[in-house]
Amino acid sequence: DGTYRNFFSVFQEITFFENFNGQTIIPVISWDAVTGNNLQSNPSYISCSNCITSKKVAQGLYDNYIRQFAQQVKAYGKSIFIAPICREMNGNWDMHCSPGANPGLTKQDFINAWHRVVDIFNEEDVTNVAWVWIPASFPPDPINWGYDKDIQNYYPGDDYVDWVGGDHYDVGEPSFMDPLYSFALQHNKPFFLWEFGVRHEGSQLTPQQQEQWLNSMFDYFEIHPKIKAIMYFNYKMNIPDPHMTGHLFSYDNEVNYHPDINDGDHRLVAESGANFRATFASRISNSRYISQLFGAVIPQGPMITSINPQTIVNNVDNLITITGNNFNPLYMVNVNGFQYPSSYQNINTITISAPFSTPPGIYLIIV
Repeated sequence: DGTYRNFFSVFQEITFFENFNGQTIIPVISWDAVTGNNLQSNPSYISCSNCITSKKVAQGLYDNYIRQFAQQVKAYGKSIFIAPICREMNGNWDMHCSPGANPGLTKQDFINAWHRVVDIFNEEDVTNVAWVWIPASFPPDPINWGYDKDIQNYYPGDDYVDWVGGDHYDVGEPSFMDPLYSFALQHNKPFFLWEFGVRHEGSQLTPQQQEQWLNSMFDYFEIHPKIKAIMYFNYKMNIPDPHMTGHLFSYDNEVNYHPDINDGDHRLVAESGANFRATFASRISNSRYISQLFGAVIPQGPMITSINPQTIVNNVDNLITITGNNFNPLYMVNVNGFQYPSSYQNINTITISAPFSTPPGIYLIIV
């Protein structure tokens, strides 16, 4: 319903959705380290002594709170995506984390806060989280929206980030995501489009143009293979109208929206005579997309869980157990530079024969 939840009620929400969806979801948690109204409309946030900011998180003022949540996440045991501290940190609206909105904060505050959170989770031996870094997309030069395009200096580092992503709406072409996608490629990270949607308050598009925009977004996804996850922001952001004049009603009057207005109601049902739902349903049916996820999906690459024997013997069969994952369902085996011709899938116990040129010894096996 758009209200913030504290850490300790999160798993009640997750349990509800798991029960509803039949255990086929991976929770996605977006942190906002806020107290009250943190947006630019509330300038008193800057001087508020009790208001949470990235600087205060970095200073360790909330370590106990974060540590307790880390323990809860560990106890949950299943995979979770988390975008900590805040998203869209390069924007100019979030006073708790964005230097563009709060001159008392720096980019380094954001990085230090991120490091502190991840370090606490590591201290608690939490291994079921994928950390997702989400800047806001921005237009190419010379267009200037007031966003900070220097995203490199917000980046916590490859050891602290599992996925690179972004948020993007119908205020810009899909190509506005190019700098974020390129950043993911440069850092060898999968890309997660954390939010996308139509009817943004800043959009100038008509409903028919927004339908075309949706199609163009899917076109973009399908020619950018490093995009591994997308989430449509099917949510009504705008404050409810004091009256229902001009609203369209559907589903036995249970759902309504104001047509032909870009008011932050991103729901696909608010299609105003266009075909948002049909377009989305048609494009998402592509085999590139999956709707049910099972198992552990957090690791970025297959992991060797055991090697038997410990010494690779040349020209002799060696039993090796390799665990794959859903992000890398197919992988090859390379021993001492020798590439085996077969590919393996998911979880396998495989027997390979080391090449004759491999002398006895212990070798790194690359998968």
